[in-house]
Amino acid sequence: MPKLNWRWLILIVLILLGILGWFSSPVSQEGRPTLLLPEVKKVVIYRHQAARWIRQLSALDGQIDVLLSGNRMDPLSLSRKAQGVYADWIKLFQAVDATIVPQALAGVHQTIKEVIQAYLDATQKLLAWVSDPNELTLGTTLESLESAGLLLTALETNAWMQGTGFAGSR
Repeated sequence: MPKLNWRWLILIVLILLGILGWFSSPVSQEGRPTLLLPEVKKVVIYRHQAARWIRQLSALDGQIDVLLSGNRMDPLSLSRKAQGVYADWIKLFQAVDATIVPQALAGVHQTIKEVIQAYLDATQKLLAWVSDPNELTLGTTLESLESAGLLLTALETNAWMQGTGFAGSR
């Protein structure tokens, strides 16, 4: 039985490690493997996570629009749906708040929290309108939603969010 040369064994291991590295490395837009330093990798991961949050923000904003639309439903159903939306805002805020943030994106993270807080306030006003549907509570609800929407639009167009695969809906 021929004795396996150590050089061949080392060569085979190096080739296998190279193939493993090729398939497990992130790729650039050109399809080439990209070497990411640990801090850069954290930023890339956070940006993609933030893009998912922004999509959730837009979806929850749409749910509020549905509640305020001309669809007339009974007050109990409307109240339950509004409370469900409020609970979803709280869950999203808790998820964002529990996230470890790369130093470079602390400002973006704070902006995301401010947008969610604005929507929480607007949803509280929506709940007040549901329990007392009058023009005054509807007006304050709509003003709060408009302010929150402007914050969301600013977040969607933030320079740090460009190139994350996120396509703003506004």
